[in-house]
Amino acid sequence: MSPPSADSLPRRALIADDEDMVRDFCAFGLQRMGYEVETVESVAAAKERIALDGGLDLVVIDLVFPDGSGGEIYATLLEHIPTAAVLLSSGYDAHDVLTGVGEGCAFLPKPYSLQELEAAVARALGGEEQVA
Repeated sequence: MSPPSADSLPRRALIADDEDMVRDFCAFGLQRMGYEVETVESVAAAKERIALDGGLDLVVIDLVFPDGSGGEIYATLLEHIPTAAVLLSSGYDAHDVLTGVGEGCAFLPKPYSLQELEAAVARALGGEEQVA
């Protein structure tokens, strides 16, 4: 019996957001898209998870946290899993929050719908910088 192909392996995503409702909604949407989803609610937890084990295909990062910024998570991600697709998200203006952080990443403004999430994930996987 041959091992499963890379295409048949489950895709893994990490959601880093300090808002319960946003994490749950995003997790629901990504699970509908076929992702195995993990969630964290702080910069510290996200950095620990990323450093602990690679194996992430997509990381959704909120940019503002009580214990730091999404930029710290993004820097840790680049160090440990530079191949992961990144989707940055915030309720703040994209140009204000993206300056110097994650330039070139897909951005999804909050609040968003499932359709907007799906389109943003597609942009992130395609490596396109674009604001929804």
